[in-house]
Amino acid sequence: MTGICVNGCSKGFYGDKCITECPLGYYGFNCTSVCSKTCSTPSVCDRFTGTCFDGCLTGFSGDRCLNDDGFRCPSLVYILFFVVLLFVFVRKKKGTTNTADSSKDISTFLKKDMI
Repeated sequence: MTGICVNGCSKGFYGDKCITECPLGYYGFNCTSVCSKTCSTPSVCDRFTGTCFDGCLTGFSGDRCLNDDGFRCPSLVYILFFVVLLFVFVRKKKGTTNTADSSKDISTFLKKDMI
């Protein structure tokens, strides 16, 4: 007996004697599977199953965060849209106010010259 695992290691272990735990970022038989980069903490998962410890990044789901939900950062898009809309509104409002104020200034100036 050599103590070497000729048939490979059980999930979560690797090495000649199958006593070394999978390094961070790997899981499964002989630690040959790589943890998902879409885990909340990328590449950190259960060494036996590959399940992400802290859940998934936004837009991904499932135990190993492999399901692409196709939905990313909607709030950022809405915020940017709102900021642009607000900027346009303020610029337009500011332009209208300045024009009205200018008209009053000109009419007051003309009235003074006519008197």
